[in-house]
Amino acid sequence: MQYRCSPSSAAAPAAAGALAAGQTRPFHEVNVEEGVELSVRIEGFGWSSALLVGGGGGGGAFTARLKLRDSRGRRLYLTARVNMSNTDAVMVCVSAAYWLVNRSGVPLVFRAEGAGGEAAGQGAEHELARAVAPLLFSFAGADAAPTLAARLGTARHHNAQVPPRRPMLTSVMAKTGK
Repeated sequence: MQYRCSPSSAAAPAAAGALAAGQTRPFHEVNVEEGVELSVRIEGFGWSSALLVGGGGGGGAFTARLKLRDSRGRRLYLTARVNMSNTDAVMVCVSAAYWLVNRSGVPLVFRAEGAGGEAAGQGAEHELARAVAPLLFSFAGADAAPTLAARLGTARHHNAQVPPRRPMLTSVMAKTGK
């Protein structure tokens, strides 16, 4: 995940970089008493909406939603949990509501039930069951039913370990001799 952080009044970022999943990084290039705008970007998406943190006032905690859009304009909402201490330290944790991992080898394309289009971040690799990274997923509407719908992709990537047009269960049973 890439990030950029700048004082509310400045146009150029004062701090920017990249973080791996689970990694933390302290930086002291910005003054949180003045207020800081934080934006993030993940692979396949543009920069998120700005999150305003700091600006004086002591400790506290809040949660906000960061909106990102993929190349097709589909939305993904990430959750930002912000904890501010009395010593002007600010900790921001960014996470996705759901991670969808397809290990079946069957090409699956996901969408929220009742939504008009597919979930953000899905491309041709999902149509072919070639996606290896987890799909970050969020429900766009708070009032929408939290139900996930899946459809079969348009094609199947043939894996050398499983012969095409042969059920996976049959292949496993043939190898074990049962």
